[in-house]
Parts: sequence; C-alpha cells; structure tokens
Amino acid sequence: MTRMAAEEFQRLEAMRQSMRRERCLRNWTAARLAQEACKAAKNRGVDLHLKQQSISALELGRLKSIPYWIEYVNA
Repeated sequence: MTRMAAEEFQRLEAMRQSMRRERCLRNWTAARLAQEACKAAKNRGVDLHLKQQSISALELGRLKSIPYWIEYVNA
C-alpha cells in the first residue's frame, strides 16, 4: 500500500467511525441519517437519493473511497 493510499484509508476509517458514533449519539437509524442528509442536500439545491444501505456500507467498511454524499451527512 502506498503512503497516499494508507493516508486515504486512515481518513476513510476515521470518517466511518465518527459518522457511526455521531449517529448513535443522536439515537438515529441509518435510514434516519440518510433522510437527514437528503434534507441537507435539498436545502443546498441538490437532489440526493441516499439510502440506508449506503450509510451501512460505509459504516461496515465496504466502501473503499470517500463517497460524494458525505458532505451532506456532515451538514
């Protein structure tokens, strides 16, 4: 693994853990987080179709890169 790939992996892992921790602190399901992200995107004029499965895939480490929709989850 190159240094760049290792750094990207570490960023993704930190993001994954942080997202799950924040979701659990709010007592939200993955589906609720997806809904809230879609609302945040809509407020910015973006039509986002994010589903619970995508949230779960990130939290479970199935995604290998940072998804485009993460900025709306963090909003």
